[in-house]
Amino acid sequence: MKKITVLTVTALTLACLGGQSLAAQAASAKVQYQLSPKGNRVIFAYGSGCNVQDIFDKLENCIPNITLPDCNAPEVDAPEADAPETNLPEVEIPEIEHAFIREVVDLVNAERAKEGLSPLTLDTKVSAAAQVRAKECEQSFSHTRPNGSSFATALKEQNVSYRNAGENIAWGQRSPEAVMKAWMNSSGHRANIMNANFTTIGVGYYRNANGTNYWCQLFTR
Repeated sequence: MKKITVLTVTALTLACLGGQSLAAQAASAKVQYQLSPKGNRVIFAYGSGCNVQDIFDKLENCIPNITLPDCNAPEVDAPEADAPETNLPEVEIPEIEHAFIREVVDLVNAERAKEGLSPLTLDTKVSAAAQVRAKECEQSFSHTRPNGSSFATALKEQNVSYRNAGENIAWGQRSPEAVMKAWMNSSGHRANIMNANFTTIGVGYYRNANGTNYWCQLFTR
């Protein structure tokens, strides 16, 4: 299970969330999450199927001054060298995912147009890397890949040549409109979308067996 330390929290947090509901959710989901008070801190341990943001929303409603980590903060990367050439198989993207990907790109460019920015070009290799990252986020919702490397290595594996790259990830949103609204309401994610230096975009969308959606945007220049 992954662990996050939540700051400026008292033991009343557990009572606020409801001990019985915590136990019920943990039992039905094979311990999706556990909250352990440690003085003015709470250690939040959670599994891959846990809705972290939902728990944090409950904490914020209970304690207005709580300090919470940003679970899916965007990240940027500048490569040290050109991407090496590899011969990996092409990533197949189902037709329904193609439609969602195209819609996300259209929404991104519509937002950029409002600020007078040039549209981003959808790139198949960048999208292939984004698709890999969307699936990886089910296993580890982080800009660090399950193998411990940076998200940008997914671009290198698809032979994408770039000078700078950025990544936005999200999970749980049911439509392109919903995930774009979430990203645009976050200053860091919005900064990636509105970055005038980026010229190319790739979008990944993955729905797992439980019906949970995972999203990824990769930006390059």
